Amino acid sequence: MTYYLVERDVPGAAGLDRTQLGHLAHTMREAAESLGVEFRWVLGTVAADVVSCVVETDDYEAVVEHCRRVGLPVRSITEIAHAFGPDDAVAPAPPSLTLPPAPRPERGLHGERPLG
Repeated sequence: MTYYLVERDVPGAAGLDRTQLGHLAHTMREAAESLGVEFRWVLGTVAADVVSCVVETDDYEAVVEHCRRVGLPVRSITEIAHAFGPDDAVAPAPPSLTLPPAPRPERGLHGERPLG
């Protein structure tokens, strides 16, 4: 099965209360169950003005249809290349494994200047 990350722009999303999130979860679950294909809603998150979810299916068009049925505007649908977590940790990375430094934004998400 393939995992997809779905991101939706929802102004004020971080201010949603538990009841509102519960209604959204109900809508998302019903949409998933009504698709008629193997489809699993794995996780939903809210950060700032973005509602994201991870879904699992082998049918990309089912992801698109799920988004349509949920009814929120979609920013992006991205296939997840790899997933990892704390259970995947191994010995410290060898010196030959170096990750490039993360780019420093000119301004933060809310227009503030970065520290340092």
